[in-house]
Amino acid sequence: MLFVIVATEQPARTRRPCVTGRFPFDRQSNYVWTGIVSSLHHILVVDNDPVAAMVTQQGLQRLLGKDVEVALAPSPGAAWLRCMRESVDLLIVDPSPPSRAAAALIKALHDERPHIPVVVLTAYDTPRLRAQMKRLGVRHYLAKPVGLAELKNTVSGVLASLNNVQAPSAVN
Repeated sequence: MLFVIVATEQPARTRRPCVTGRFPFDRQSNYVWTGIVSSLHHILVVDNDPVAAMVTQQGLQRLLGKDVEVALAPSPGAAWLRCMRESVDLLIVDPSPPSRAAAALIKALHDERPHIPVVVLTAYDTPRLRAQMKRLGVRHYLAKPVGLAELKNTVSGVLASLNNVQAPSAVN
């Protein structure tokens, strides 16, 4: 989630908004937190089937609108790099049985970036895969074929839980 911070200096006569990506003050200054101006959720989709990935991306983008940016990663390795280098709020992944890279990605994210929720959207639904994903800490598991409305409801619920994180009311 991208937070844009609006801070204003306290004396009313010198009140000028300062919009930055970080706090432009230290604890000794007169700036106070006045809220979040914008939040754009970044969703990353990784699927070894490029057509399925594109359908998921375009469908979610259309259904969720301007509040989200849905991007594609061509492989679990590329998804890992994006999660490390960029702001990713939600990862949607299809772990395919021949490759263990997706499971390794989920485990690494759970260890290194536990705040990034994972939705498994798989065409290879088996009891073994469900058990493995549960052991890896996956809380949202969907088996294909999934309607875009059901996927939208799952993704919206995950994003809503991210929005429930409270921002500080003031910084002195």
